[in-house]
Amino acid sequence: MGFRSLDTLVDAHQSVTTKVFVDGERVYENLSTSADRPWRVYSITKSVVSLLIGIAEGEGLLSLDDPVAKYVPAWRAGPSAEVTIRHLITMTSGREWSMELDDEMVSIASDQTAFALGLGQSDSPGTVWRYDNLAAQVLEPVLTGACGDLLKFAQSRLFHPIACSDIMWQRDGAGNLLTYAGLTATAEQLGAIGQLMINRGKYGDVQVVPAEYVAQATSRGSAANSAYGYLWWSNSSGNFLDGGVAVGNAPEDSAKVGRLAPSVPADAFWALGWGSQLMAVVPSKKLVAVRLGRRPRYPDDFTIEKFTATVLDCVNW
Repeated sequence: MGFRSLDTLVDAHQSVTTKVFVDGERVYENLSTSADRPWRVYSITKSVVSLLIGIAEGEGLLSLDDPVAKYVPAWRAGPSAEVTIRHLITMTSGREWSMELDDEMVSIASDQTAFALGLGQSDSPGTVWRYDNLAAQVLEPVLTGACGDLLKFAQSRLFHPIACSDIMWQRDGAGNLLTYAGLTATAEQLGAIGQLMINRGKYGDVQVVPAEYVAQATSRGSAANSAYGYLWWSNSSGNFLDGGVAVGNAPEDSAKVGRLAPSVPADAFWALGWGSQLMAVVPSKKLVAVRLGRRPRYPDDFTIEKFTATVLDCVNW
């Protein structure tokens, strides 16, 4: 049926880049310029950071159940002593959070890692799910403590093996990599990451990310939210929260029952960034779809379900 409806949904005439891959082959692209330019992908960064955690775990450099205090000495005697890496990557750390604090870290703090580390604990770890940029930035000292120079680790273990060495990573004023939203990448590069996920962490003959970790990261990560894995959005069934992030609406306090995107296959999963930066992966269809660029004119109408379902409808199966 062609891709006309996808062109309409993604505002193809605006400043956007959209690509669709099936079984590793590009079947659709719309470029806002003559080249596949890099875009800041915001919170898609979190999903890439998740893969670095999986690689580090596979190499024995860390365990998901390590207390964060192992890498952040200031937490060892405080109320956050029981927070683990698993709590951070499932958004169940219970760390202090508010929209105002989030804005202050992102917009004002020069040392964003220090700002995130210096906050308090508002809930017991593992009891509450809350989409939290501040907690995600705590992964910077964790990964640095476990792996050494984080950029070098990312380049050698992930970006170079999948031929994406020129992905860029922003730092804050103190020189810390931004683990919640710092990557700049092209749609083609994200397509390679999506294909890596379809292949259960394998690129060619190389197992880049442990297959078991990929499966865990893209399914239910905690009892608190079936729609969130390890910094990836999941389509698993259960009681779920979208945090106002995945669907474009204001957050809701109460959980819903079912799947985040019931009209698309249950094995679908997503990496999602501010402004509708989006990568959809549907392993059962061998499909990866990426949309990057300017925020849609009607962002509340641009949901991960609508994007994924439209792509699936457009592909000539």
